[in-house]
Amino acid sequence: MKSDVQKFSLVLLAVLAAVIFLHAAMPWIDAHQVLIGSIVAGSVAITVGLLTYNGVKLSQMEAANRLRDELEHSRKESEKDREHAAREAHLERLRTMRREVYMEAAAELVNMQSHINRLPGLKPGVGDAIEGVKPFQIAVSRVAIVAEAQTVTMARQLSYDFSTVIVDALQFLTPALIRKSAATVREQHVARANAEMDRIMGLMRNHTENNIQDPARYHGLELSYNSQVTLRDTAQRELEAAYADVGESHRQYVTFLNERMKPLAVQIDKLLAAIRAELGLVTNQDALQAQTDQLLIEAQKLIEKVQPALNANPAKKDQ
Repeated sequence: MKSDVQKFSLVLLAVLAAVIFLHAAMPWIDAHQVLIGSIVAGSVAITVGLLTYNGVKLSQMEAANRLRDELEHSRKESEKDREHAAREAHLERLRTMRREVYMEAAAELVNMQSHINRLPGLKPGVGDAIEGVKPFQIAVSRVAIVAEAQTVTMARQLSYDFSTVIVDALQFLTPALIRKSAATVREQHVARANAEMDRIMGLMRNHTENNIQDPARYHGLELSYNSQVTLRDTAQRELEAAYADVGESHRQYVTFLNERMKPLAVQIDKLLAAIRAELGLVTNQDALQAQTDQLLIEAQKLIEKVQPALNANPAKKDQ
């Protein structure tokens, strides 16, 4: 970089050279004033024309560039609008499909909980117990097609946990179901014994009313009647013992189910919140959790309230 002194020196030399040139050229300029005037006028005209042409050219180029930029911007905006419209249409179709699938899954979730509550009334064996899980498993499989990955994981885990609850519950319910079958047989024995006692009593009454003199036959009727009384009483005791065992199994099942349903209730809340989020609905997770906890507390209070009555009154067939 040149210093300021050097720059000033160069400018001064240039001015000095220009003055010397003009001083030397003055005689020639005085002799050719007309020619020089024509040259200057022509140069000015040419310069003005060039400037005008360049100004018009620049204006046209600027207008063309501005128009091209506007067209490019319009094209990009149109593409964005089309992409946005296509994306919104796809999301709306997906939301519609999800609503249908989620409504079915919610219904099957309620059926699944009802199935667990109905387990004590099923027939012995695992067939009916496992069969009741299939509708919910099918609903979860449909959820897995349309839901987000996190929701799919939660739904599949919930389905597995429900199945585990049913399998674990069979350790309480299978003996109860077997004892129910035994109780049914004992009920038949009691009914047949009562019917036979009524028949024998009728014969004995006929023997007495008609004053039939046949002590041996009457004694035989008495022995038969007493035998049926013994059979009936034995069957009745076995029936009551079976019902007591069934009641105890049911009480154990209620305790087991109460403990296992607490974590399941939390899982259900989280799954419902995830589903609502996918449908664009806002869920107050804390409020939902607080309500679930309160409902579980109330359910436990209800169980504790009726437990003494269940312990004091063994289960009967109609219970």
